[in-house]
Parts: sequence; structure tokens; C-alpha cells
Amino acid sequence: MKKPKRKYQTYSTVGWREYLDPTQNSRVSTFLKYNGTHTFTQIAETIEEAYEQGLPMVVILVHPNVRSLSLIKEKDYINVLEHSLSYFEHIENYKKCSEMKNIIEKVSKKKEVEIKDTDTYKEQ
Repeated sequence: MKKPKRKYQTYSTVGWREYLDPTQNSRVSTFLKYNGTHTFTQIAETIEEAYEQGLPMVVILVHPNVRSLSLIKEKDYINVLEHSLSYFEHIENYKKCSEMKNIIEKVSKKKEVEIKDTDTYKEQ
């Protein structure tokens, strides 16, 4: 009996700007023109969930035909969310702008709490 061939796919990881910032690649601009709302909404929801679970990063597959995964580290969550907000402002989707601002505020509050907590341990 012949064993079925397994299909393995390998992916490299790249920074988030590679596939989400149109100034980095002209093809990104075309992709976002047709898929930006869905893409940025999914990314924001993923970051929000990662934040709630305390995950240090998220890895996303932006497009199935691309052999790279975009890596978003926790330190970049706010930058990516602000980038998403800029996209929604550009296309004048103010409902999504409001959603992005709420997520940004939520994730930013954690950063403020962490900073305050570390300040309490300063030597007097």
C-alpha cells in the first residue's frame, strides 16, 4: 500500500509593514484597496484578543498566496492599530475608526498601568 504524500508548507516571517504598509510595496496598495477593511478589522480583533490573553505576539497570514507570515510583536500592537485607524480615516469609515479608537484605548491602558507599576519600585 502506497503512503499518501503529506503536504507541508513552510513560511518565513516578516515584519507587519511588509504586507500592510502601501509605502513599502506598491502591490500592497492594490491589495488593501479591495481587502483593506476586512484585513484591518481581522487584525485589530486578533490584537485585541491577544492583548486580553496576554500574548507576546500575533502571527497572521495576510494573503493565502503569499509564502510569508506577518509577525506583530506586542510592542507594535499600538502602531498597527494606529495604522489601521489611519486606513479607516482615509476611506472615511468612521464606524471602524470608532472601533479602532476603542481598541487602541483598551490596549494603551495596559501600557499605562505597567508603566505606573514599575514607577512604584523606584528607589526613593
